[in-house]
Amino acid sequence: MKRIATFTLLLLPYLSVSNSAVAQVYPSTGTAWVIPGYWEAPKIPLSQKNADDVRLWETKHADAIFGSYRIPELNKKTLALGYMYVQKFDCRPREKEAWLDRQATQHKYNIEDHYLHFAEDTQLQANTVSSGLAYLLKGKIFHLVLNKKGNYQTARLPLSLDVGDEIIILSSYPFHSFELGSAHTPTVTYPKVGKNNHIDGWQSTFVKWDATVGFTPAATKQAHLVKLPHVTSLIAKDNTLSLDTGQIELKMGLRVWALKLTWAQSDTLQKIHLQPYLIQKNDIVTILGWDPKNDLDNNGYISAKEWAIRPNKRANARFIQQSRLIPVGHHWPGGCWYRTNLTHPKVYRRLGHWYHWDWQRQGFSGAYNDDMIKLLGSNQFTPVSGGKILEMPAYTAGTQEATIAYGENMALFFKAFKKQHPTYQLAANISELNLWKQKAWPPVLRQVIDIWLREHYIYPSIGLQRLQKYWDNFALAKSGDKSLIMHTTKHGQSIHQVHNQKVWESDIETGLALYYLLNIPQQTWYQSWNHTWRYGSNNTTPHNWYQAGVPKNMAYQPTEMLKIDIGRPTLPPPNKKIVHWIRNNDEIPSSSHLLNNVPIIPAQWFWLEGAPLFRMTPKEGVIARQYTQGLVVYRGHKNMKNNEFFQAEAIEIKLPESYQRVNYDGTLRPASNTLILKGYEGAILKKAI
Repeated sequence: MKRIATFTLLLLPYLSVSNSAVAQVYPSTGTAWVIPGYWEAPKIPLSQKNADDVRLWETKHADAIFGSYRIPELNKKTLALGYMYVQKFDCRPREKEAWLDRQATQHKYNIEDHYLHFAEDTQLQANTVSSGLAYLLKGKIFHLVLNKKGNYQTARLPLSLDVGDEIIILSSYPFHSFELGSAHTPTVTYPKVGKNNHIDGWQSTFVKWDATVGFTPAATKQAHLVKLPHVTSLIAKDNTLSLDTGQIELKMGLRVWALKLTWAQSDTLQKIHLQPYLIQKNDIVTILGWDPKNDLDNNGYISAKEWAIRPNKRANARFIQQSRLIPVGHHWPGGCWYRTNLTHPKVYRRLGHWYHWDWQRQGFSGAYNDDMIKLLGSNQFTPVSGGKILEMPAYTAGTQEATIAYGENMALFFKAFKKQHPTYQLAANISELNLWKQKAWPPVLRQVIDIWLREHYIYPSIGLQRLQKYWDNFALAKSGDKSLIMHTTKHGQSIHQVHNQKVWESDIETGLALYYLLNIPQQTWYQSWNHTWRYGSNNTTPHNWYQAGVPKNMAYQPTEMLKIDIGRPTLPPPNKKIVHWIRNNDEIPSSSHLLNNVPIIPAQWFWLEGAPLFRMTPKEGVIARQYTQGLVVYRGHKNMKNNEFFQAEAIEIKLPESYQRVNYDGTLRPASNTLILKGYEGAILKKAI
């Protein structure tokens, strides 16, 4: 059971924190980075002269990172939450897949238990296909090795071959056909596999060659293997590499299907392709289904004899690997993923072991799971036909029912992981309005996640009505959770006036004011970012900052403003009208402790200008929040992203007492009891002494 935060009832009943509160860089809020990395030396005069200086600066200007400093010792000095994506495996195996594969070898279990498979041939709509899917669509090889007189090296095609040269094909998936672009036909040999899956030598085999036939128009010849090569590890029986390829995944024990080709004549090898696993015709990609009843000897391969008498002709995969669920048409650019089988309790334990091992070596305190909304629904799978899932027989990919069931399975994995490794922090990247609305996120998920990454959660033109729906931040905090709240300039003015310094600074000032409306000491972190989804510590360009050559986190964090101590949120001034939360058709004061049976920390927002006669949102107005040593305000339109409101006439508003406005550079303006605000503008005010 997650620890629930306790709050003492003092003058600030909703903001007291436990005695375990930790020191932070800035006085009034915590800060964090999202996916730092790719550090560069600044191209403008700064005290930081090189990439290491920039990284060191980052370690001193944030309290947590969602990512890694790439140095375990630095990660251990902060709250470092690495990256995880429990619902996917990569089509081209990486370290996670390799580590788990070696565990399967050592503990003698079937690695296919980790994957979901289609139970029937399935056609998926794919209007756009990621370049990463070419790994399977074009039958790409995992790694190609050239042996030239005993010297092994990575082979890059096209390649000139001398007599006796050997090419070793290493594939991460099984195959029974391949094609060559070469003038002469090589001799093909299989590896002899030892007791521990190591290569003990090579043996010949019969291969049927079809000239001028292949998978691609320019094929020269196609080879059909009468007998499949055995899966093998390149780790020899003395636990050393029998073939050093330089590939970290192979060093970690990834099993591969290998063939050796030897040429008796000089030749030029133009290409090698394996038989593609997927079938693409126009904008339809077909993934063949798997039925265990077709596999009479239960070896994961349908032989020619089994194929001829297979009972289920609606499931035509020859290998079980061929039927893995792939969200075709919904990948990131360059990505290719399989869906993880989260219905299998043993998989929970094995994945848990991987994350524990990985986080220990990198110095992480836990990790955040990305893309929590990308499960089995229509935003990932668009079936034209088929779609039944072997491990979830009651469900079809692309449906809301499958999404809900998979979300529950994911929550159960996290729950099992927390029981297995209770000291780690689990975080999730969910930036929707609230976790109580989406059916794919069951209540148990809120019980096991400790930290929430609210990516691109606030922006200058967010508007009043949307702000009044942001009660979920205060409900999560009431349950003891923490949140990183990210500001983006995406819907500000700087996206249209990229070279205007004042506009950038205004967008960021407004973003910090919006954040301070949501700030809960010791439970929220702040980060400011540009209008893109591309993160990193590398330098700005003319497209994402008014000045090129500035390390991004140094550019976007309003460091000098953050140094100003405005204290902690407190009760509003007397006689001010309270802003109401909006949930469905209900409107509840932001000073409440309960929102439709959901416990919530009171935000104590109030209307400084434009208070409605009743509870509804005004056409425009100024929302404010009192701090013990300051005040934060935001002037918004009822609707979000109304670009015309940026040009609205500035108004002068009366303040509850005398304040000094905090400038972008951290200086303070003269004390005043009035403030001028433009449309979609926020401000941070320091109490006048």
